[in-house]
This record gives sequence, structure tokens and C-alpha cells, in this order.
Amino acid sequence: MGIAVPDLTVPILKNTNAVLAFDEKEAKPWETTACIKCGRCIAHCPMNLMATEIETAYNLKKPEDLEKLKVNLCIECGCCSYVCPAKRPLVQTNKLAKAMLQSYKKLQEEAKKAKEAQGQTDKEAPKK
Repeated sequence: MGIAVPDLTVPILKNTNAVLAFDEKEAKPWETTACIKCGRCIAHCPMNLMATEIETAYNLKKPEDLEKLKVNLCIECGCCSYVCPAKRPLVQTNKLAKAMLQSYKKLQEEAKKAKEAQGQTDKEAPKK
């Protein structure tokens, strides 16, 4: 369970809880199929997140929905991907969804600051 690393240059840190090494045959990614909506990912998630809904929101590029689904609570344990009979890469999708949500929030904050700065400029402008 967890996240696969692309090569051996990724460091092992103090928060690394396990290292698994596979040969080429075992490391081959699973063939994924369409989600069958069985709910196993939801039942096995220690945070009670809805991985199928998060995947849908991510694919539809809906960061507002990702925020409502609380994707940031995902601890990336991999339980959802492990139990999925369709072999969906759910934990990887959750990680990408977190990044999407983070960039969305950053853009929102920048827009808010720009709007506030514009409001300050309007107040400071001389009245005629």
C-alpha cells in the first residue's frame, strides 16, 4: 500500500514507513477497468472518504467538489487502491486531487488579495 516511487533517486525519510522492492514482473502496473461502484474503497478508508466521488471530481476538474469531499484528509495509505476490484489508481488520484485543490485555493487567495487591493485603491482615489 502507499505510493510507488519512479526511481531510486527518491530519498528515504523519517516518515517513510516501509520500502518494498519488486522484480519487473511484480512491478508491472495492473490493468484498470471501469469502477463498478462496489463501495469497497469507501468501506476500507480509515478516514471514511469517498474515493470514487473524489476521482470523479478530479476527472471533471471540480476543485470546489474536492474541497467538499475533504480530499485533504486523505492520508494516502493506499487501502482504497488495494481493495479495489477494478484496480483503480485511487490513492494516486487523491494525491493529484490534493495538488489541484491546493493550486485552486492559492489562486482564490491571490484573487481575494487583488480584489482587496483594488478596493483600497478605490478608497484612496480622490473624489470629484
